Amino acid sequence: MKNFYYIFVLFFLSSAFMPVSGEKSYSVEEIIQIAVKNSNILKAEDARLKGMEGSVKQSKRWKNPQVSASYGVRSESGSSTLGIPEAGGKGYGYSVSLTQPFSSPGKKKMGTEIQKTLKDNAGLSLENSKRRLYYDVIFLTFSYREVDEHLEHLNERYRRFQKIQRFLKSRQFVSPQKKMEKVLIQNHMDILNQEIKNKLTRKDILWKRLNLYLEFENPVEIRSSWYRNGIVLDQMELRSKIHDHSKTAQQRNEIEMKKIEKKKAKRERFPDYALSLIYSEEKVSQTEKFIGAGVTVEIPLWNRNSGRISYYDSEIQAEEEELKHLEKKILSELDEFLYDYENKRKILKKYPMSSLSRVHRQMAEADGFFRRGVLDILTYLEMDQSSSDLHEVYFHVQMDYIAAYLKVLEITGQMNFKEEK
Repeated sequence: MKNFYYIFVLFFLSSAFMPVSGEKSYSVEEIIQIAVKNSNILKAEDARLKGMEGSVKQSKRWKNPQVSASYGVRSESGSSTLGIPEAGGKGYGYSVSLTQPFSSPGKKKMGTEIQKTLKDNAGLSLENSKRRLYYDVIFLTFSYREVDEHLEHLNERYRRFQKIQRFLKSRQFVSPQKKMEKVLIQNHMDILNQEIKNKLTRKDILWKRLNLYLEFENPVEIRSSWYRNGIVLDQMELRSKIHDHSKTAQQRNEIEMKKIEKKKAKRERFPDYALSLIYSEEKVSQTEKFIGAGVTVEIPLWNRNSGRISYYDSEIQAEEEELKHLEKKILSELDEFLYDYENKRKILKKYPMSSLSRVHRQMAEADGFFRRGVLDILTYLEMDQSSSDLHEVYFHVQMDYIAAYLKVLEITGQMNFKEEK
């Protein structure tokens, strides 16, 4: 009978983690791919990036030519010959000019470089959004699975107490002690029932958060493995990734843009110019034609843009100092996160999820002892509570490790999350 009970408990535990018939299942990698595909934020960032590509192309184009035209009527007053007055003449006049504006040498190229830098920043913004989504989805995925499995554990406990309750009710002779045992079991069932409701609410909230990225009609099963020893990280390689961190990359882009703006300010001392072609014709008593060319240039006499150049010198220095501070800060945080990660990994090794099978066997054994009357109710309830506490510890250790792992990946800008096979 004892062996049969153990087989029944093991069968129940194994079936609890099998997919529900008809319920779709997805791996963590598949969940991430779907979230990236559905993300409206990423689509918006991508649209902005394409818009910046148009700005780069536009900055390479010449300015449009200018055409001007005028027409008028001209009259001449009368003159006299040998004292005899002559009638004045009337005629017309018109002119047409074509002007092509030009930027000072190198100015248009610098404008293009500025637009390219802005485009690079838009690309970095898109990558940052992808990373944030990547880390958020991974943590939500494991949080949802953790709550789901913890909920199954609470349901298992509740079903066990139901069996104990039926066992106590089947007794023919009920002593005051047995009555109090029934009360204790009922109290524990009421507490468990509330815990189950709380977990169900938590599960529903987590699914709504995760489904914001997935847009599924119904909850799905998530295929993922819990960690045993954790992932061994190459700390030297991770430190070398600091240079490629998105924040430092954006800061370097900002410095580069300020340098280009400074060069542009220097070039603005040499103003833009325009070349013109002119044709005009006037006719009164006789026709007069004029064909010419001209150039229009602003003389940098009163403003040589020295104040703006000095401004960019100060801005470049400030941005470079901020970059140095940012690199030191990120490196310091990385050391902190790696230290925390290694500590979490050590704890992880002490609490492998495989040890929970031992806890289940101990509870199955306690069930048998209680039914045979060789284990009192208080000891049984203490066993149940310690078993539940251990479940909490094991799941918390897993989630703490995953959180520490994601922090290291995030600060180094890595998107190579690994599951332990």
